[in-house]
Amino acid sequence: MKARAARGLVASLLAFAPVWAHDFGYTDVVILLRPDRVVQTELTVDVDAIALGRDPSADSSDALAVLAAMEPDERQEALARAETYLKRHVRLRFDGEPTNFSVAFPKPLDSPIDLEPLLPSYFGTTARLESSLPDEAKSLTFFASASLRGIRLTIRDLRTPQEFRVVLAPGEESAPWPIDSAEPPNASRRAAVGHYLKLGFLHILPLGLDHVLFVVLLFLPTTRLSPLLWQVTAFTIAHSVSLALSIFDLISLPSRAVEPLIAVSIAWLALENLRHKEPARSRTALIFCFGLLHGLGFAGVLRELGLPEGQRLLALIAFNVGVEGGQIAVIAAAAVSIGLLRGYRWYRGWIVVPASAAIGALGLFWAVQRALDP
Repeated sequence: MKARAARGLVASLLAFAPVWAHDFGYTDVVILLRPDRVVQTELTVDVDAIALGRDPSADSSDALAVLAAMEPDERQEALARAETYLKRHVRLRFDGEPTNFSVAFPKPLDSPIDLEPLLPSYFGTTARLESSLPDEAKSLTFFASASLRGIRLTIRDLRTPQEFRVVLAPGEESAPWPIDSAEPPNASRRAAVGHYLKLGFLHILPLGLDHVLFVVLLFLPTTRLSPLLWQVTAFTIAHSVSLALSIFDLISLPSRAVEPLIAVSIAWLALENLRHKEPARSRTALIFCFGLLHGLGFAGVLRELGLPEGQRLLALIAFNVGVEGGQIAVIAAAAVSIGLLRGYRWYRGWIVVPASAAIGALGLFWAVQRALDP
């Protein structure tokens, strides 16, 4: 019975592994203010998935075949559906007022296979929105619904050398961009702290399943509070140190090495749970070393997001605190769901062993997957 349960859990985790494996899942958006007063917005999205009415963040590897099998008029209807979707889920505002825009998909319909993106597609991976810049407009803001996940936004004024970059959490609106100002907007300290706190938390819940499972492995075998606190503290200190050192270019390790090793750390810690009924004294030192590795993973994500000029240290601290908030939430959820069961004799055999085996198998799967396809 226990073996069957463990096999079922392994199968379930492996089925969703490609979706969950450390995917921060951002949509890249570039807004160009052209000299002819046309505002051109380019979104990098899975147009095929949207055209078929699917979640643009889900795996749509079969979408090409589905669209290719359609009649021409059906494909036109699907493309019209994608246009309607973007008009409903994206807002471009001038001085707070939404504006109408046209939607186009630059990839030609007579060339169905696009080999440039990672996922071959029929309609491509670019949606182009165009609108006119009102003569009296003083500011521009961008919004996309949470269905498009987080946004990596670049606003570039082609009339001047100005450029503004920011990462938006799912469903978050950008700060107003001053269209004819000599200086780009700077977020207040409070706004920057709130923004990076949210991004740090989101990197754990719901987007950082590998880090979540590592924290769960810390919790599972520990029946006393004191060892758990020591382990969590060691993990926190370690990843905070390596995150800071990496962000400020004092240490560096390529993500193609870090990500598989993070997966190996999950499998290793799962094996420790299977080997020892009670955590060994050396476990805290081991967790500290693994924490250094996870910090480099956090740094890779934070580099991708970028830090605001003049507020890098503040944003770094806020992001790290957000990460800690996510980890505390994981421990709290574990304590509520299985914490009361730790006093029973069957806890190790029915909870710790099957769960650790399943998580360890997933860690090995990720390690191979990330090593072969970094």
